[in-house]
Amino acid sequence: MLVGAGLFVCCAPFATQAFATVFSNADGSVFTRDELVVAAQATRDYTVGSHDRGTLLTTLYDINKEVRADGRATLSGAPDLPDTATPPGIDELAARFMLAGESYVLPYDALTHLDDVFSVVSTARIVLAALAAVAFIGCLLIGFTSGRHQVGLTLMAAAILVAALFIGLTAWAIIDFDGLFAFIHSIFFAEGTWTFGADSLLIRMYPLAFWIAMGALWLVVTLFVCFVSFAVGRFMRRREYIL
Repeated sequence: MLVGAGLFVCCAPFATQAFATVFSNADGSVFTRDELVVAAQATRDYTVGSHDRGTLLTTLYDINKEVRADGRATLSGAPDLPDTATPPGIDELAARFMLAGESYVLPYDALTHLDDVFSVVSTARIVLAALAAVAFIGCLLIGFTSGRHQVGLTLMAAAILVAALFIGLTAWAIIDFDGLFAFIHSIFFAEGTWTFGADSLLIRMYPLAFWIAMGALWLVVTLFVCFVSFAVGRFMRRREYIL
């Protein structure tokens, strides 16, 4: 539950919007920062939200249409877009984007990686929800069988262990963030499926600084809920009342 709280906050729309607004890299891109933020929000929704590919492709179509209308399609690989008032069908969009460069769209390998992330996050949510239920029931059982002092000790121990784990990961990130990033990805994704060019749309939306900020947010949220857990546990060990 303590770990899941940070994940929940990091997956929230406001986090992506805030960090993309600050860190998305429009230097040398055909897109403005505002357009990259719009694309980043749609990509977040596809990856950890609705998983609606049609909405994502339509968003990419809209920003590419603006690029072409303004004459900003200066890089190779611009998508071939029809001169119509409304977007074409999703299948046609997907086919057109398959032939475009990764500086303009999310090609097949990028979408496949996002699908993998969606599967991992969806599974994590189910597992964390199940663990939260087990933890709650476990605390109730401990309270009825061993008393409130033991529940307090459990909450304090959990807070200390999780905080120590995240502080250790933070130290690793400070020393070698790229190494930590690669290690975490290697656990969940096949080698070579999660690396993309520096000029790709995916990396411009989510550069390294974006992920450092996300990691910092996860750390802050986790340490906060650990503090609350520790404080509640200490209170339960010191105060006299019936569970």
